[in-house]
Amino acid sequence: MSLWSECELKWFRARSQNLRKYSFNIDLTAGGTFAAGVELARKRFYNDGLSEHDAVEEAIDFVIDTLHDQEFQDSLKSPERMGLLLKKYFEKWSLGHDEVTPLKLKSGNYAIEHKFTIELPINHPELGVPLIFKGKLDMLGEYMGRNWIVDEKTTKSMPKNQADLLAVSGQFVGYAWAARELGIETQGVLVRKCAIQTAGCKFEQYEVPITDYMIDLWYESFISKLGLMVDKYKAKMLDEDNFKKSFIPDFQSGCTSFFRPCAFREGCSSKHGEKFIKAEFKQL
Repeated sequence: MSLWSECELKWFRARSQNLRKYSFNIDLTAGGTFAAGVELARKRFYNDGLSEHDAVEEAIDFVIDTLHDQEFQDSLKSPERMGLLLKKYFEKWSLGHDEVTPLKLKSGNYAIEHKFTIELPINHPELGVPLIFKGKLDMLGEYMGRNWIVDEKTTKSMPKNQADLLAVSGQFVGYAWAARELGIETQGVLVRKCAIQTAGCKFEQYEVPITDYMIDLWYESFISKLGLMVDKYKAKMLDEDNFKKSFIPDFQSGCTSFFRPCAFREGCSSKHGEKFIKAEFKQL
């Protein structure tokens, strides 16, 4: 949904046309591998009963080995530095002494990388079956006697107004809605920001309270956007060659989100741009 909010046409190309071309994103790769390392250590400690030392060491080896398979130009997020970040993370929040502990599920396992799938009240425009809201939570945990969603995020810096920037994150409110739909009442999200910097590693934890009012308002907005998305797709089905009339380009922040130019910009800058996109991208 965040891609839709950036630009309708960008969403259509990436999610409907499924256009892809190979590109290596150091931030996403390093961050994703770090998150997988945290998950591995937690599962080995809580689910498998491994000692804290052995669980963390195994996770560090996993991070370093996984990232060594990639080509890195950013020394700040090299395999060894990301392994160090993971080591420092568990020195900050020790598995055996962390105030936040994962919820134990009915299966006997703990809610680590907890996946969810929820049917929505809007049907797919072609298949006619309910659309699905799916995702996964880094962890559902207990903190100070209450349930919280835990989310780790790697970064290079932490601005002074970080807490304010996180306060109304649609991603987090969506997580809280999903947890509520699954019958788990949460207070909000504990965001653990993990900064890897030249001078070392820095960690901060932010409490992001999420009220039922916020969840209800987010859901109304979400369903409204989803309904508009489906209506536009149906209009596109009636006129396949003129999809830009249904899915409007943004020409604003969506063109340079995350300080990177839109990969599909040629399609909006030239009447011959579609030929370029067909030549440069593969349809999955």
